Amino acid sequence: MNHDLESARNSGRDRSNRWYTAAVIGGGGAIGSGITVLFICGIVWGLFLAARRQFEVRAPSPVLWIAGAFALHFLAEFISMVVNEPTPRGVIGSVENLPFLAVVLVFSRLAFSPREAIEDWVEIGAVAGAFAAAIFAVCQVVFLDVTRATGLAGNPGPFAVVCAVLYGLCIMSAVRRRERRRILAIFGALAAAAALMLSGMRTLWPVILLAPFIPVVAMGSRWSTRRLASYTAASLALVAIVGALTFSALEDRVGALESDLALLERGDLDSSLGQRLLMWQIGVDLVQERPIFGYGPKSVSATLAAHTANSDVTIQYSHMHNFLLNAQVRSGILGLIAVLGLLLVPAAVGWHGRNRDGTAQFGFGMMLVLAFAYVCSGMLNVNFGHDILDTLYIYGTIVASYLVFGEPMAAGEARDDGAREAAILAGMTVQAGDERRHGI
Repeated sequence: MNHDLESARNSGRDRSNRWYTAAVIGGGGAIGSGITVLFICGIVWGLFLAARRQFEVRAPSPVLWIAGAFALHFLAEFISMVVNEPTPRGVIGSVENLPFLAVVLVFSRLAFSPREAIEDWVEIGAVAGAFAAAIFAVCQVVFLDVTRATGLAGNPGPFAVVCAVLYGLCIMSAVRRRERRRILAIFGALAAAAALMLSGMRTLWPVILLAPFIPVVAMGSRWSTRRLASYTAASLALVAIVGALTFSALEDRVGALESDLALLERGDLDSSLGQRLLMWQIGVDLVQERPIFGYGPKSVSATLAAHTANSDVTIQYSHMHNFLLNAQVRSGILGLIAVLGLLLVPAAVGWHGRNRDGTAQFGFGMMLVLAFAYVCSGMLNVNFGHDILDTLYIYGTIVASYLVFGEPMAAGEARDDGAREAAILAGMTVQAGDERRHGI
């Protein structure tokens, strides 16, 4: 009776893992900060189950390396907060970073589900999320006369990053699947790319062009020369279709860039590109002034405003529009090391586990998609320090790690049951031998 009840509970947790994964991975464009709420609730629920010993909190060593890299990011910003701004506002900033410490907990809870099932629901979430993001983008641009689509993310930058990740995941799914699921994934990729273009984020255009080649890296030797040539042609055709569907948005953003360059030639920094150049000049000076601990995670906006108060252009952005400078200004040299670890460590450890099976290759490709999209965004805009972006990267990396290194709980329980049965049989054999020796 107890066994049946526990099996029913585990089955329910498996189903919740699947739906939860689809919602958090795919929902950033359609439900915005709702994915952060889901993620926080998932962490709290995981803590509750772990406290009741409903599952064991553990992870293999490669995942511990990833957890360490994420914990270092939390630690770097916490130390900077203590040194620079030990105020209620600074403490709130540290609390916002607590999800970076939940890697092993969330990874362990995924063990209620088979790896292949989680892979399926990542793909379902990516395709559904891509269509939802495209619908939001088209409605905003066409019917609401919004210049740049934001979805429910409320900002074209985070919305574009979400769309870039969904685009890459749909490409991975299209390569892995056949027939109907491949067709759905291809149209999902088109939808995500179109939504990305409608957001007007030029820094993420390289994702549209280069993400189709991530499966080539993830799957390695499975690609023959002939297959690679045909796949390259199909990928370029996909990019051409995206360009044709969103030509108006493409033309507008290229025109805006030309206008910014014309202003720069006249020495006018009051433009998107000009403000970035000014921020970077200020950022270099700030890093030289406080290279060790930075200025504090919540101080970037005030620091920029103070350094441009007497100039022709006053800047009040909350980030430096370059993730390397931003990390150093927020939390110094340790912050720079930490943000590089966030991006590089998952891909580095995933490389060693990618050949386990097809699911592991998909997980490794997912790591590459996340890292590539976040690097492209971070070069000229923001990647970390925004709730939607942090949530998507943390949970996406945990899920990808589970696809590469995970071991479902059912398999572990089966091995434990087998070991217990063997021990019982061995004990019975020893007991029988003792009885014979003693003439019992």
